[in-house]
This record gives sequence, C-alpha cells and structure tokens, in this order.
Amino acid sequence: MKTRREQLAYMTGLVEYSGDPGLESAYQFGLKNGIKENIHVGLRPKGDQHAEWLMGQLMNLKLVKNRRRVKVPYLMVFHQTINACMKFLHEEEN
Repeated sequence: MKTRREQLAYMTGLVEYSGDPGLESAYQFGLKNGIKENIHVGLRPKGDQHAEWLMGQLMNLKLVKNRRRVKVPYLMVFHQTINACMKFLHEEEN
C-alpha cells in the first residue's frame, strides 16, 4: 500500500468485513503505519490518537447503515470520512 488513502481504505475494509476483530486489526495497522490524527473530543487531552477518531467514525457509520438499511447515503458519508481523514493527515505532514 503506497498511499495513505489506500491504507485508510484497507483499515476501513478490515472494520467493514471483519467486525470487532477487524476493528482491532485496523487499529494495529494504524499504529504500525503511523496513521494518526490530533483532533479528539473526549476526556483525554489532545495528542496522538492513533486511528482512534477514524475508527469511531467508522463504527458510527456501521450503526447508521445497520439501522436504516440505506447504502447510498452510507457510501457518500464513507467517502466523505475518508477524504476528511486524508485532509487531516496531509495537514499533519506539512
């Protein structure tokens, strides 16, 4: 996997098709490849949150998808999430 987008897509695939074990695999993949982002809302202070924000977003998307059984809006939000993550990663590199 050469690009961050490919890496994020791989992480997404792990979560989408493997359930909870996939979430752990995606998290470990993020740690191994330095995928991180610094925007976090919660009790912990801002700092490196390895793939945590991304994984939270993906789990929320899975809940929405399962409740509504509507795939088109889900896919639109999915791609928007990946693009937002790429923006954060790109800003971090600069």
